[in-house]
Amino acid sequence: MLQVDTNTILRHKPPFLFLESAQLNENGFASATVELPLEKLTWAAQLNLSLLHIECAAQLISVVMRLRLKRERSRGVFAGIRFFEWLSTPQSVRRVTVQYQKTTSNFHEFEGTFYDKEQVRCAHLVGTTHLSNDLIPNSPNEHDFSFSATSPIFQLQEKGNEKGESISAQASRECEVYRGHFPGEPITPGVLIAEMMLAAIQKQSEIPLRLKRVEALSFNAPVKPGDVVTVNTKSLEDYRFRVSVASGRKRIAKAGFELQPVA
Repeated sequence: MLQVDTNTILRHKPPFLFLESAQLNENGFASATVELPLEKLTWAAQLNLSLLHIECAAQLISVVMRLRLKRERSRGVFAGIRFFEWLSTPQSVRRVTVQYQKTTSNFHEFEGTFYDKEQVRCAHLVGTTHLSNDLIPNSPNEHDFSFSATSPIFQLQEKGNEKGESISAQASRECEVYRGHFPGEPITPGVLIAEMMLAAIQKQSEIPLRLKRVEALSFNAPVKPGDVVTVNTKSLEDYRFRVSVASGRKRIAKAGFELQPVA
């Protein structure tokens, strides 16, 4: 197994770099320790609705593919999830592994598994990452935003839909997430767009909910600091929801979620 320093390979920087190192083999498998300081991340969702564990898997597969393809300087983003499911509680996670599956064009499919300290599976996912042919500039341009550790990534506001199914949200210009995603080229992380979708569901619920499963999560366009989007939710049966995010006529993201009442 090869051990690598993720900071030398990924575009991500603190506070949005969650893996210090990774262990890889030549067959597209990798493993990393997970230590998410969620209590210190004021912009992160509450643990019951957090998707930052998925981001750990996305960062790990990005390391795998950049080294496998010898494309360390390519631009890349997390493209989506076929499915993700919790098998136990998020606070149990101590390790994540990923296994490269296949490539279609510049989209790379992988499986990810999360384990607790006893090596029992906590969660499983199948996802996709994208590496473009564009290269990262050697010296990214600085932007003129001032960052705040207390600024939320999105501000949700009611849009006036009488059924409560449509909510507008604005991406912060000051959230410190943009310091690390990405330096000089700020883009809202896909998992935080998905967390905002879950926040819209919770906002409409009369009881606290926790995430159980994600299906068919896809990202179609970026959200930049200051952008305003509309979140549309459709409630199905048994705490299942379909959610889409758009900016005008441009689709940003869509997904299916299954939640449960917090015991």
